[in-house]
Amino acid sequence: MYNRSTGSIETVAKYVTDRLRNDIISGKFSFGERIRIKQIAEKYNVSAMPTREAFNRLQGENLIEIEQYKGAIIRPMTAKSISDVYDVRRAVEILITSRIAERGISDQEEAKLNEINNSLDFSLSIADLNIQFSEMNDDFHDYLLGLCDNQHAVEVYVSFSRLLMLLKKRYPLKVERIKSSQLEHQEIIEILKTNDVEGAEEIIKRHANNAKEHMLTNFSQK
Repeated sequence: MYNRSTGSIETVAKYVTDRLRNDIISGKFSFGERIRIKQIAEKYNVSAMPTREAFNRLQGENLIEIEQYKGAIIRPMTAKSISDVYDVRRAVEILITSRIAERGISDQEEAKLNEINNSLDFSLSIADLNIQFSEMNDDFHDYLLGLCDNQHAVEVYVSFSRLLMLLKKRYPLKVERIKSSQLEHQEIIEILKTNDVEGAEEIIKRHANNAKEHMLTNFSQK
């Protein structure tokens, strides 16, 4: 249990934000479920003020939607809303990738990206492979984000990726998609070495569209 007496408002707000985000992503709350500040404050043994701040932050991440005097709801997902989120993230990802392609990547950066991308163990069970792929994919794209000099684009990308993280937890990838995503990562690495901005944009667009189509197929089958 969190000791609210030992932390600042900012520290407690971060604690509540992180915990509530994790509980949403792990499925402890259902899509469309209503939550209230008093309910969450009591659940996490904190006061209302940092809980309210946590609600504001998670609304900024598009995980919840605050309704005045009614608390908030866990954003319901439809095929349309999922598609829209992927489309926005794709646009930002294209911008980020093009900025990186303009400067290119060093041999050291290329080696690090290859090391991350080649870390999968396909002998694992599908459940464990999904966990490993999720970690690898986060590391791969986080490393790319670190090479981009447009912090605003990075922040938007991260915000929308958190929402998609929730979906990936609930709709695991098939082995075929994991393998194809790994190959697409390899294409991204290779094109970034050439400073081919248009080529990089085309590859990242295909990578993002393939991810969206796979998720929408899984979502429609549930």
